[in-house]
Amino acid sequence: MSTETSGTNPSDVPAAVTPNRERMRETADRAPKVKSGGWLQAPRPATVVPSRSKADSEPTVSPDEVDIPSLPEPRAAAPESRYALNVLASLAVLHTAYLAAGVLLPLMYSLVIWLTLRPVVRSLARRRIPQGVSAAGLIFLLVALVLSIGLSLAQPAREWIESAPATLAEAGERLSVVRDRIRQFRDASEKLEDIAAGREPVPKEKPSTISRVLSALNGEEETEQLAGEKDEPVQVEVSQPALTSNLAMLSSAGALAASVFASFVMAFFLLSSGDVLLNNVLRILPSFKKKRVTVELVHSIERGISFYLLNVTMINAGLGLAIGLAMWGLGMPNPALWGMMAALFNFLPFLGAMAGTVIVFIVALITFDSLSWAALVPTVYFGLTAIEGNLITPGLLGRSMSLNPIMVFLSLVIWGWMWGVGGVLLAVPILAIIRVSCDHFERLQPVATLLGSDRW
Repeated sequence: MSTETSGTNPSDVPAAVTPNRERMRETADRAPKVKSGGWLQAPRPATVVPSRSKADSEPTVSPDEVDIPSLPEPRAAAPESRYALNVLASLAVLHTAYLAAGVLLPLMYSLVIWLTLRPVVRSLARRRIPQGVSAAGLIFLLVALVLSIGLSLAQPAREWIESAPATLAEAGERLSVVRDRIRQFRDASEKLEDIAAGREPVPKEKPSTISRVLSALNGEEETEQLAGEKDEPVQVEVSQPALTSNLAMLSSAGALAASVFASFVMAFFLLSSGDVLLNNVLRILPSFKKKRVTVELVHSIERGISFYLLNVTMINAGLGLAIGLAMWGLGMPNPALWGMMAALFNFLPFLGAMAGTVIVFIVALITFDSLSWAALVPTVYFGLTAIEGNLITPGLLGRSMSLNPIMVFLSLVIWGWMWGVGGVLLAVPILAIIRVSCDHFERLQPVATLLGSDRW
């Protein structure tokens, strides 16, 4: 028979009570002693009633039995919204470029020069030529080439511009003969149509001598003449002061010179710095994949733009030489002027060829007496440009750098409207840069296909 003790068996105490008692004892030991009647006594601990835990009062439920509502998966943006955002972003970029034309125009020229000459500087660096020396030499040669072309064209161009009103008037007189012949041919064809339809043309009756005398006595002719004189509008010409026009011309020339100078200076620093700018950009990128894609993109743009511009420059130089020789053979004055004009105008696709054809036709009209010989000059000019544009340039550039003519024309219109003549000169290089960049990314390859002119 077991002996019963007055104490409680620890095993019979609930599990929640024992830890509470232990905590009570620890609290009592750590509590500060209070002096009472000369003795240091510990304060009596408060009685703690164990409370039933929530887990004891509620039934246990396994996590598998709990019905947790599933959250909806995030949906991707609709294609229409993405297209709308892309269109808005493109419009914002174009508006910013329009407002910042004074800053972006020389910057774009410097970038085009850098992309064109960067492979040359890199190849010279492999031959142990410092990049600063090669960059300075290339920029110096480029400036000398631009100045020599400008000075050689300045005097003949000034003479032709000053004589332009008289030249146009004389050309109009020469063309009046053609207009008279066309009018006679049209009148004859109308008479033939009337005769074929059974309607004989009724000649206009001239007033008789007696009727003219009577109308003169009555003063009808004088009245008609006075009425005609009163109906004629009075032309008023407002001439601008010469000083104001000269100041405006000097201001525009100074702005152009400053823009050209800034472009060459920025191009020199970009060429002489080497890959410093690219390395700084690579340090900012977080992943190795993005760094590799950036390096491949920059190098592909360099190769594409350099290949395109260098080949186009050589093609245009050859076209200018061919047109200069053709104009010399046809007897045109200043054949070197027309050759240089053709080489420069050919940097503007379509527009340059049409403008050059019209100019040489006007000059040929006042130079030659024969209209057939005068018409031969623009025919030869346009024929040479057509051969270059349809055979030589596509054969040398290949399909990789061919551009859609419609997109080229739209690019000329947009950049010409935004940046003027400078934008027209940059329209084709900008379009080529966009195509090379889009061709490098898989998602943008449809845009590159749209900008290209691949023939099936």
